Amino acid sequence: MRVLITGANGFVGRHLVKSLLEINLPLTIVMRRNDNSWIPNGDVKIITIEDFNSKTDWSKALENVFYVINLAGRAHIFKETIKDPTQAFMSTNCTGAVALYKAARKTGIKGFLQLSSIGVLGTKTPDNSPFNDSSIPNPTSPYAISKYEAEKALITLNKQDNLSLIILRPPLIIGANSKGNFKRLLKLTRKPIPLPLMGIKNKRTLLCVENLASAIATILLRWRIKPASGTYVISEAESVSTSDIIKSAHKKINGKAFLFSISPIILTQTLKFIGGEKLVEQLMCNLEVDSTRFYSDFNWRPQINLPYS
Repeated sequence: MRVLITGANGFVGRHLVKSLLEINLPLTIVMRRNDNSWIPNGDVKIITIEDFNSKTDWSKALENVFYVINLAGRAHIFKETIKDPTQAFMSTNCTGAVALYKAARKTGIKGFLQLSSIGVLGTKTPDNSPFNDSSIPNPTSPYAISKYEAEKALITLNKQDNLSLIILRPPLIIGANSKGNFKRLLKLTRKPIPLPLMGIKNKRTLLCVENLASAIATILLRWRIKPASGTYVISEAESVSTSDIIKSAHKKINGKAFLFSISPIILTQTLKFIGGEKLVEQLMCNLEVDSTRFYSDFNWRPQINLPYS
């Protein structure tokens, strides 16, 4: 039951490799650079590729593979440097994923898991109206649009096949060595300067990287017994506020958050001036997720307590 993992050297990939080796699954891992210093002992075949797109040769990587976990992708770029980021997102996140699926089905694999994003559904939720598996997609960023286009293309292709296809839509994934916006938020708030974030009482649902790895392992074990397909949101069971995240993060390092409250109107205008509308959404708006259907279908619940709750 060899499992192919793309994007294995990333934040999620490293945790997933460790988790699957602990249950003795043989792995083929695909990375863009040959760095095996972090890989635990186990049955691991390493494949390096130069790029992830429609021209990638998957023949060696797919040898003797039963299941594919596609974590590879172009993530949010804080300071974009290329002329056409939209095309870059589509080339990797959509075209690359579709090419991998087509190559994999030719070899007779049994299951394909695509890691998508909650951004496919939007960037915020109204009070008491979390995203769920019935929510209407509303992607707005080039990243989210590319993920949604990949979902649609894979589902269309899968209608012609007998293999299982699972698409997961996680919210912000956190854990040790978190990347992206969460890392920047914690770095900012750990500075000994007062920040006007105490009064933020929003609700955001997160996902621990260890819990995501556990959920993917559960899917793989289910596939060994019977086929299963579907598109699911997946998250922690509880939501937290931005101020709760900051205070708890400081508590874990025996520090103290220097937070104070100001008028929401003034705070909104200040954040817009510093980082624009996107920063306001990330820090002040709700983004809640209801993963009840995934919990029920796979008899799974998060096992690791949220580190910053």
